[in-house]
Amino acid sequence: MTDDPLQAKQPPLVRLVSKEIKALPGGVTRTSLFITNQGQAEDFFEVSAQGIPLAWVSIATPVVRISAGEEKEVQLNIQPPPPEQVQAGRFPLVIRVVSQANPEEHAEVEAALVLAALAVEGRIGLLMETNQFAVTPGERISIPVLVLNQGLEEDSFRLAVEGIPAGWISTASPVLRLAPGEKREATLIISPPRGPQSRAGRTPFQIKIISQMMPDQGASASCTGSRPLPHDSTQGLRRTRSISSNASCSTMAAGLRKPIT
Repeated sequence: MTDDPLQAKQPPLVRLVSKEIKALPGGVTRTSLFITNQGQAEDFFEVSAQGIPLAWVSIATPVVRISAGEEKEVQLNIQPPPPEQVQAGRFPLVIRVVSQANPEEHAEVEAALVLAALAVEGRIGLLMETNQFAVTPGERISIPVLVLNQGLEEDSFRLAVEGIPAGWISTASPVLRLAPGEKREATLIISPPRGPQSRAGRTPFQIKIISQMMPDQGASASCTGSRPLPHDSTQGLRRTRSISSNASCSTMAAGLRKPIT
């Protein structure tokens, strides 16, 4: 062991498996934190999470014993509330590791928690709590869509839906003006009428976000709408939690067939 205090005291080295953690509302996501004791003696290290509600995260080993020069893995469990209690979005997450022997020796690692059942990355970001929906004809369902401008310039983004009749769709925000790095939520309302057009079954449709500055660029999310059989006892609307991850972000031609007005 060295007598040099500069060598004896070294902050721990910490790293996450990924700086972006994707989690489903109501589900459990596990990720790993690796801690290396860079000091000259065995030490205990306290692990804590900041930036998200404490109830969302549990740490398998909040205090871990590590020998000098050794690396150990700590498992983090992220469990956000169910979809009806939380909105999709990106949340800053900071993991802090502190030496018990020398509390001034600590380290932090930053990450982003992406809370969505469906996430489309790219210049235009799109987050949704789920991409499967159930609705009774004659009723209506609200679909929140979080749009992110991840480009370098201010832009306007138009919402459009393909695959279901335009008359079934409405929104109070058909166009969103976003600064670089800004995000905003829009709500799509789908109201299938009673009648032959609303036969029971599953209907695939797409929600698209199109840049007005660069109309050939956009983000697209594949969704499924389900209508119950006539004898189904379920009344009104419900949002299903089963997730079919089926998103794409691609270059699209301008002029969608069913723009929202």
